[in-house]
Amino acid sequence: MTRHLLAFAGLAASAAFFVSAAHAAPELPGFYWPGGARQDSTFNAPGTSINGMRIDAFGALIDKINSDLAEAEILAQAAIPKAQIDVAGGVAGLDGNARVASPVWSPSLTSSPQTLGGLQPLINAGRFPVASSLASATDPFESPDAFYIGGLPTQGWAADGTATNQTSRPGSLVVAGQPWGPFNGATLESLVMAAGVDAQNGVCAADWRAGAGHYCGADGVAQYIGVTNVAAMIVGNVSSFTAGSVVLKTALTAEQMSRLRVGMYISTNIVNDTTVPTAATDSWGNTKLAHLNYYLSIISGWSADGTTIYVSGWDIPWGGSHASGQIPQQNSGDAVDTWNSNYGAPVVFIGNPDNGSAHNEYLDYKGYNAGDVSGVFELAADMVAGSSTIKVNGTPKTVAGYTTNITGSGIASGTTVTGMSTTNGVTTITLSTPTVSAEDASKTSVTVFSSGINKGTATAHALTGDEIDLRYWATRPNEVHLDGITIGVDSDSGSPLGRTALTPDSYMLSLSGDIHNLLVLDGPDDGNIISGHSFYLHGQQGVSTVNGDNRPIQTLFGFTGEVDGDSAYNLMGWEKKDLPDTNGINGASFHLGIVDNGYANTLDPSQNGAGEIVWNQNGTNIGGISLCGASGCGLDVRADGLLTATQQINAKNTIAMTAGNQLQFIPSDNNGYSYWYAPPSVGGLTLSAKTYQGGDASITGYNGTFTGALNVTGAATAASLTSKGAVSGEAATFDSLTTSGSILGKGGLQVGNGQNLILYPSTPGAYSYLIGASATEIDAKTSAGGDAAFHAWDIVSSGNITGKDLTVLNGGVLQFYPAATGVPGPYLQAIGSGPATLAAISNAGGLAYFQAAQYHENLYTPASSTAACTAGDFVDDANYHYVCVADNSWKRVALSTF
Repeated sequence: MTRHLLAFAGLAASAAFFVSAAHAAPELPGFYWPGGARQDSTFNAPGTSINGMRIDAFGALIDKINSDLAEAEILAQAAIPKAQIDVAGGVAGLDGNARVASPVWSPSLTSSPQTLGGLQPLINAGRFPVASSLASATDPFESPDAFYIGGLPTQGWAADGTATNQTSRPGSLVVAGQPWGPFNGATLESLVMAAGVDAQNGVCAADWRAGAGHYCGADGVAQYIGVTNVAAMIVGNVSSFTAGSVVLKTALTAEQMSRLRVGMYISTNIVNDTTVPTAATDSWGNTKLAHLNYYLSIISGWSADGTTIYVSGWDIPWGGSHASGQIPQQNSGDAVDTWNSNYGAPVVFIGNPDNGSAHNEYLDYKGYNAGDVSGVFELAADMVAGSSTIKVNGTPKTVAGYTTNITGSGIASGTTVTGMSTTNGVTTITLSTPTVSAEDASKTSVTVFSSGINKGTATAHALTGDEIDLRYWATRPNEVHLDGITIGVDSDSGSPLGRTALTPDSYMLSLSGDIHNLLVLDGPDDGNIISGHSFYLHGQQGVSTVNGDNRPIQTLFGFTGEVDGDSAYNLMGWEKKDLPDTNGINGASFHLGIVDNGYANTLDPSQNGAGEIVWNQNGTNIGGISLCGASGCGLDVRADGLLTATQQINAKNTIAMTAGNQLQFIPSDNNGYSYWYAPPSVGGLTLSAKTYQGGDASITGYNGTFTGALNVTGAATAASLTSKGAVSGEAATFDSLTTSGSILGKGGLQVGNGQNLILYPSTPGAYSYLIGASATEIDAKTSAGGDAAFHAWDIVSSGNITGKDLTVLNGGVLQFYPAATGVPGPYLQAIGSGPATLAAISNAGGLAYFQAAQYHENLYTPASSTAACTAGDFVDDANYHYVCVADNSWKRVALSTF
């Protein structure tokens, strides 16, 4: 084309001369028919000359000119004037490298690369126009601000964005490149949540222009996601609310209205603490982020003057009820928020979310794509109590092989359908369980649920969230490092608050859901499943000392808890190979115990032990466990449950043997045993010592202490016995016996070797005691050193009773037995209710004779001959002997010297 234009330019002058000389034609194009045929017959004579040029040769030239002019005419019609290049309403020009020299602005962009099916849209921006009302929005769930790749209707769409067909072309996005610098240059793809312009990501986000100390390395990121709490696009002061709108005090500007979208968030600062309490705590009482309890809605349109924004209805989504027609500020409990915004007056926030999430992966399995089929049919039913069939009006859908359940009033839970038949529009359903009640067809219905499998169109039955795969090829150990998923939390430099700004229920990873396994950790046997300062979990590799291995100790897990910041307890689990030549668990032990100081993932558990539980201790207790201290084990439980204490047992509280069980004692030569037990039918008041042969066991001890009664039916020997209760027995020997209770001796009570029988009063302090003075005498003494008074209900003695005072109280008697017969003899008794009279009374009941070598009385003179007396009384003074001859009548005789 260019060559032809140049030829045309070079011949223009000759052609013009020729035309004007021959025909003086006013316009050159008038000589040509389309296609280049000559119009004037003058040029039809071959060989004719004009100005020395042969006509036939010039004709060829004219043909060439004619052809070029025709082509130039076509180009001229398609040509774009220079004034229309790189201007509004014109076209974009190309620079010397064939690149567009000016920006191209278009409200809609669609790319449709050629496919076998023709031009099918692949990418689009602007398909859905911005609407100012819900009625004018083609699809309120599509965004007019989105850029679409794939999923577009293959036959395009109407001007309002409506798809012309339902078949889409698949699409994909491939971003290939190399990160080369900080900020946005460090990524291939940056997804940045921001409200401003020219957003930067946070990769190596330091001002490198400041030089050293302002480089964070040379990170390269394939995909960066930046999330922040973006500000509202618009904050509007509220004049009033209605159930379906908000009226603003200040109308929105044209620029602000251009940012509005149907389907946009709009929230208020009107909260209701009654509907949803603002304060929130978790199950342990920790403060959580304040509950969201403000009214919000979705924009459905706006007025042309920008004063009113229409919404789909106000609600507090986090509340328990969601009544329609709610109006902010008009419900009980409504108040202006002071936590999230604190404006002090009603406002609305437009176009911002109430949280920010970097990833929200939604895996959605549709069983019906894989062939699952189900149907639910509710039909009026007529049933009879106890019948295995019911009749329904209609024909439930059934498919061979389906499992069909049926529910309804009068039908037992779990009933299934075993058969169906339909006649004249009435279906008889056979049940697996008879009906339990009769029902009126007009008052009840049944629901038939059928499920099964049909022809599926999707073969995928597994969905995967994030997957990270590392493949490496390397020649040097420790050459490659992998960071899988890294989560880091820290406050910005200069933040007034650190971690206390986060609510205590904040977390870095949360796993929840109705699933069999929340977390699956799998790795090499000799690797670490989890490695951290506070928690360590090793693979399943344990100990081994066979087949060339030498790993006698292996830590399996550990938990670390610091104490005062400079020491730590570590709860650790580890294996130990106790018998190197024994294969399997019989030669190894498992330990669960405390190791102090250091961190669990770096400690040798065989050092710094602070107590442990051991399974198969030393390889000698297979199937049993041992309880061990830091320097030794003291309690073993065998596989059969037998408890063995290898160290002394000191009990500071009760040790109870229940249900009549025994506390056995086995001698060192294992020859028999003795045991203690509590016999039945005595109310737990007796402790018996028996032998394995069934007889009573002897009790011998250096020192014994009893807090209750001690009953001995055999012999008991001990160096010392202390009892706070009664002590009784047939025969017991103690070097020292102390009791707070009574002493009962069936075989007598003996205190030998000149020892005392000490008796303490009820109040602490001094005491009295009995001591054998000789084979025939007992002395009662006090701790102060003197003789002690002896009080008794009955005193019986075959020997002498010697004391400073002998007192018989309460009308008691002092009885004397004749030596020859042993029959009770006379006795002395205080008689009378007045001044005591001591009478000697015979065993037969009369007065007894009182014989003595000498009598002693105190001298006494009656006041008169009529002084009070009892017949038989007599007294003496220095001159007379007085005799009471009758009650209150005295007589006397004079005394004389001799």
